[in-house]
Amino acid sequence: MRLSLVCISTLILVSLIGITTLRGHRSGTQQNAPLQIANQTEALSVVKAERGSNEFSITLKNNSAKTITAFSISPSKGFTITEEFVLAEISEIGIGPNALFSKTYPTTSVQPQSIEIKALIFDDGTAEGEARAVRQIEDSRLGQQIQIRRAVKELDKFLAKGSGDASEFKRNLGNALNSTDDDTLKILTELKPSRASAKRPLSADLRDGLNNGRQLILRRLSEAETNESNDSLLELKKTYEKILGRCFK
Repeated sequence: MRLSLVCISTLILVSLIGITTLRGHRSGTQQNAPLQIANQTEALSVVKAERGSNEFSITLKNNSAKTITAFSISPSKGFTITEEFVLAEISEIGIGPNALFSKTYPTTSVQPQSIEIKALIFDDGTAEGEARAVRQIEDSRLGQQIQIRRAVKELDKFLAKGSGDASEFKRNLGNALNSTDDDTLKILTELKPSRASAKRPLSADLRDGLNNGRQLILRRLSEAETNESNDSLLELKKTYEKILGRCFK
């Protein structure tokens, strides 16, 4: 797996904004200094961007008529931040037409001089920006989507029993989330045939998505276990089904 640092503000726990993924290494910042902008997209424009002592903040505007469901920016070479909304447990799943998105990111050891807007994905599945960056977002999303499908399948089987063995359920879920590449390819063939090839190994970004999805689901399950009834598991299944319904196939 390539060098990556993943910071997820949802589903590690899902944040109220979306899923944030950070890749690369970090270096410090200078307070209140402006940032230069390089933009590979047309739909997103930068309203404001500045860095502080240990952070940088950015405000983006969606100038298109479609909702943006994910985007990636790069504050330094080899370091990428991805905001993913589709997989988040929120009612608003992106940046709507003419809407603003503002966020401040920690930069303990990064000193960005410029910000590159690399790529974005719309709610209809179309995309803008650097082709490689678009594919990274898509593959990571696919990996997490596959794991959520597996979780829903196991939750369905457990809840259908009414009062099944929780330890057996957790064991079955763990096995499902650690399925073989062959099983992943079968699901990938359904979701995105162009990404499924027995002759080509799963991409590093898809594997990152599988790993992130596994960790997030297990953590979410651990939270649900604090409730002794099956209600919390049923709600979790409904949430995952709602997320899957958003995913563009």
